Amino acid sequence: MNTNITSTFLYFREGNSDKEYHVAIEPEGNGYHVTYAYGRRGNTLTTGSKTRQSVTLAEATTIYDKLVRQKMAKGYRTEDNQKPGPITHARDAGEDTGIRCQLLSSVDENQVSHLLTDKRYCLQEKHDGRRLMIRKTGNQITGINRRGLVVSIPNTIRQAVDKLPVDVLLDGEVVGETYHVFDLLELKGHDIRHKGYLSRHAGIVALLPPNDGSLLWVTTAMDSEWCACGLR
Repeated sequence: MNTNITSTFLYFREGNSDKEYHVAIEPEGNGYHVTYAYGRRGNTLTTGSKTRQSVTLAEATTIYDKLVRQKMAKGYRTEDNQKPGPITHARDAGEDTGIRCQLLSSVDENQVSHLLTDKRYCLQEKHDGRRLMIRKTGNQITGINRRGLVVSIPNTIRQAVDKLPVDVLLDGEVVGETYHVFDLLELKGHDIRHKGYLSRHAGIVALLPPNDGSLLWVTTAMDSEWCACGLR
């Protein structure tokens, strides 16, 4: 059965106000959730869900359409000032890929100073976006959420990943229509998780085009210094 996953990115500019609002229908189990994110453009967005529990696709679509209409009535528009349209994905949307991302682990406060000076660890900025892995296999681009389910990808990011010269599995987070990449898990069809992180990060820096605002590698620090290239 075909499953349509819809996502809309809206923006509002007036005077000193420059805000963005994202709304999406995302699959979970046998149902769907309507999620949203909002805030000043370029800043950390506040996220939430309009559905306390999963609902049918028809119910989710009704909630989604109403929310988009309400925002556009308040002056929000898409980037090109046109009426937003759905992003429709293949029949595998919502399916479990079997891939799981590595999640953050908490540490005790008394460990922080040690970790900051231990050369076996590095530091990266957290953008507080939507966690997303992206796999490129030939011409097929697949978005994978933190639960391992196939999800929607903004078209600008999809097009940028499609231009990469090799097959990859990237891990990162989406803020607006920018994908901040912090790990390279597969390269040219090979799993490279066993390699050291700095080696994988160097692969990201070498792989991503330098002037594409849709794909950015996350700056990495070691020894209390922010490294422009990700390595000392």
